[in-house]
Amino acid sequence: MSNLPLEDIVNIIVNLGPRAAVRRGFNLALLVGTSEIISPEERVRLYSNTDAMFEDGFRETDPEYIGARLMFSQNPRPGRVAIGRRVTLDSAGEFEVTSEAAVTGGNFIINWEHVAEGGNTFLYYTPFDLSVVPEFGDVLASPWEPITTGQEITPEPGATYIMVVEINAANQVVNIGAALLGGASVSFGLPVCESPTDAIRACRAINTEWYAVSYLGATPDDVLSIAQYVEAVRPVSVQFYTTDEDLILSNNPESIFHRLRLKSFRRSIGQFSRTPFAVCGILGFAMGANTRLSRSAYTLMHKRVVGIVPDDITLTQVTFLQRQNGNYYVSRGAEYFMFERGTMADGVWFDEIINLDMLVNDMQLAILDLFVSRPKVPQTEGGMNDIKIAMGPSLRRMAMIGFIAPGRWNGPNIYTEPDYAPLQTGDMLETGYMILSEPIDYQSQAGRDARIAPPIYVAIKLAGAIHHVTVRIDVNR
Repeated sequence: MSNLPLEDIVNIIVNLGPRAAVRRGFNLALLVGTSEIISPEERVRLYSNTDAMFEDGFRETDPEYIGARLMFSQNPRPGRVAIGRRVTLDSAGEFEVTSEAAVTGGNFIINWEHVAEGGNTFLYYTPFDLSVVPEFGDVLASPWEPITTGQEITPEPGATYIMVVEINAANQVVNIGAALLGGASVSFGLPVCESPTDAIRACRAINTEWYAVSYLGATPDDVLSIAQYVEAVRPVSVQFYTTDEDLILSNNPESIFHRLRLKSFRRSIGQFSRTPFAVCGILGFAMGANTRLSRSAYTLMHKRVVGIVPDDITLTQVTFLQRQNGNYYVSRGAEYFMFERGTMADGVWFDEIINLDMLVNDMQLAILDLFVSRPKVPQTEGGMNDIKIAMGPSLRRMAMIGFIAPGRWNGPNIYTEPDYAPLQTGDMLETGYMILSEPIDYQSQAGRDARIAPPIYVAIKLAGAIHHVTVRIDVNR
């Protein structure tokens, strides 16, 4: 007996929606140093403990190991830390080259006094100009050819320069010399290694998961350069740095705290400390405490940092640090060791920055998830409601962790129509947030043609935090 298919009568179509994009954790920090355990090609490696770092070859005296140990010592501790590599070349530099006309017409004798390190060799090339100069660390191939000092060479047709490079066993350029053919030596003034900022940029190209970054051993100029980078980089990031500048304690306007504050940098947080890499301690707490669980919102103020000795600073020096939006670790009342204050260079609290970054990221992904899961989102009030509904879970999550709370709206009126403000100064935000949008009917034809949604406004009331208390005791006998 034949069996006819059921689909002729009941046809069921399974439509499995696409998976939502994975949200960034905002709990992974990158520590960058110059140890050579990680190759330049790998650039970034993740670790869940210092034992694994030790097994890979890091030693207890390495800055990366010290910084990671401080991070993993905190309570709560982060689950992972990313270690990044800054590429440097020992003994890299430039050397003088001389070029004299040889007896053979058109040839030149090339000389230099620089002595190559054991096993290193020299290559040369005769370019038309110096528009393309190899950088330290580059690996060279043809048309570069072997050469020794005192050798007679025949330049390429039309060439006007001679470039000589020393290469190591990995064929990397470690020293460079150049001269005019038949003329004087030429200097390039090349940097001998990549800058800390370039190293962080290279780490970002390899791994976009990390949120906070600290270059271990950064100079004030390094800090300033990295601060400029993290202000604009995407995905968003923040810089943590340690400084022991004496200029800070005297409120000198040339201090790194002042320099960053005057530029209103909002994505760099610095700690004054005599302990090397001390900021890694509070960085470890910040990443470990960011669990996004119920009532998990935190501030950096008043936190005990394991592995750090409080600095011996006076009340006057504390005042100077606060004026510069600096952070520090001190002892209060002989019993309490605490980190103060938790502010970025422009004075904004770090906890506000990281939570707002998380909110923005969640909202972006929520709206994109809506777009990819639907055949289309119509340009109607119903479509606008779909977008606002998609944004709701992100805001409820912020309320659940304690970053957003019910309260009175003290901001300006928010108008969705020329003469109508659904949210006005003094109104109560019962849930801690409100999502508003301008009516579709008010949208311009150009906006409709471009398929752009009318503006959406999200008003949130932060739960804030109490850092200082004043209590009056009235006594009656």
